Order: sequence, then C-alpha cells, then structure tokens
Amino acid sequence: MWSTQSVDDSYNPNNDSLQGGYMAGRPGGEEDEKEDDLLNVVPVTIAEVLNATQSKSKFYSGKIPLSHVQIIGWVKSVEESSTRFDYEIEDYSGVPLTVKQFVLNEGQMNEDEKMKPFPEKTYVRACGKIRSFGGQRCVVAGRIFALSDMNELTTHLLEIIHGHMMFSTIQETNHKQSVNNNDYETSSFGIPGLGHLHNQVHQIIKSTPDDEGCDISKIFRQLRGVTENNIRDVIEFLSAEGHIYSTIDETHFKATDG
Repeated sequence: MWSTQSVDDSYNPNNDSLQGGYMAGRPGGEEDEKEDDLLNVVPVTIAEVLNATQSKSKFYSGKIPLSHVQIIGWVKSVEESSTRFDYEIEDYSGVPLTVKQFVLNEGQMNEDEKMKPFPEKTYVRACGKIRSFGGQRCVVAGRIFALSDMNELTTHLLEIIHGHMMFSTIQETNHKQSVNNNDYETSSFGIPGLGHLHNQVHQIIKSTPDDEGCDISKIFRQLRGVTENNIRDVIEFLSAEGHIYSTIDETHFKATDG
C-alpha cells in the first residue's frame, strides 16, 4: 500500500518553517456541525476517502461513518491563494487526493505574519472533513501538520487497521449481547470514533488518580514508541474537543469523564 522509498532528502523534522501550515480554526460553515460528528476522527487512507460511499452529506467506508478523517501522505503539489491552499497529497494507496485548507492571509499583513503552505515533498498529517466540489471529492482540512518523525506514518497505518478491527468487534459483540451501546463502547473500547492512540492517551489520563491530574511525562514514559510531538498533538486535540482539561499547569491533565 505504501512505498518504502524516501520522497526526498529535503524532509527535515527540525525545520521550523514546516510548522506554518497549522490552522487552529475550522473553515467557514464548520461551526454548526453536530457534536457527534466532531468526536468521529477516523484514520484512513486516501483510497478509502475516494472510494467511500455517500448517503446525502454522509460518507462511509463499509459501514464505518467517516465524519472527520485523518490522512498522512506527502505533498505532491500545492497551489496558493490569499484565502486557500490546495494540496495534492499522495500516499500510494490510490490516486492523489486534493486537500483544501482555508487561511486568513489578509493583504495588509506582513509577509512573516502570513501562513505559508508546506513545500512539495513534505510528509504531512491532515485532519478534516470529506467534501465534494464540482463532482470532485476532497478533504477540507482544519489542521495540517508536518511529520516530526516517520514513525508517525507507521502508527497511522496501525490505527487504520485497529479502527476497522475495533468496529467489526463492536458490531459483532452488539449483535450477540443485549447491552447499552454507549456504555459498552466507552468502557471496552474507549471513546467511539477516536483513533487508537487518542484512546490510549485518554485512558492513561483517566486512570491517574492524583488530584493534580496526569503529568504529561507519564504519558511519554508509557508510550515510548510514540514521539512526544505526536502525543502533544493528541493532547491538544482531546483538550480542544472537551475530553480532557488542564489542572495545576499546562502539563497536568484530567479526563472530563473521570
């Protein structure tokens, strides 16, 4: 599915300029999405996005609902305008996918204040919603990050496999047992719709009994195979979506459902 060939030696995880593509806000029109949609972040391949079935405004990979998706690939090309970056992202699972990111680069802003697009041949992780413009399917991304460690690519692929296995297990178990779906999925499999890494981090924080919450260093120690930057991104997402909150400082967290 994925090529093992390096895209280009220009990839440099220590290059600060590669952090310019992060956009904290959602594009216009996203604020009114339902809360359950916001919880459903699904790691996918580009092929899954392009081959997903559509029912009205909803997309599905098999029976898995694709609300917010996360893809990882490299920038094949990018077109820049004052309001939007249009990326062509490649992950070797199919044809490249267009990822659109809306920006607020106003004319009176200084050049160093404007958001810069990621350069070609940069590996990136994009989170957003599937959309269709002019009959062409794309992802409108609220967040795009440069990979700081290529192990994030391996983690992403494992999360895709785990997500499909988890969904199949939930479906089979719910068919055999008469239980409350929400309670069952939360207690046995974490927060429905979140990736494996997101649920791992949430569970570590939730299981920490200390009044001051879980120190982020504890998460680093328990998830040694995951980069610190990746863990910080997950914590930022969980905090933004209301699953966790900071306590005594910005390195201690408690779960909202703990």
